[in-house]
Amino acid sequence: MKTVAHAEEFLRLSQRELHSALNTLKSEYVAAIRKLAETAKDKRFKALRDAIKFLHPKLQPKLREEIVGT
Repeated sequence: MKTVAHAEEFLRLSQRELHSALNTLKSEYVAAIRKLAETAKDKRFKALRDAIKFLHPKLQPKLREEIVGT
């Protein structure tokens, strides 16, 4: 009977540790995905800003108006 109680306690502790480790991994995964998304967004906006710089000077103000919405 003592062996069964020990086994059950071991199982509970193992599940608790596994749950804690999984929560940590989930948090790290979400943080990594958010960082990747932010990096991709920053690169895309930089590329758009760079593309706008090379537009014909007469087109830039009009394009900026459309983008900004003023």
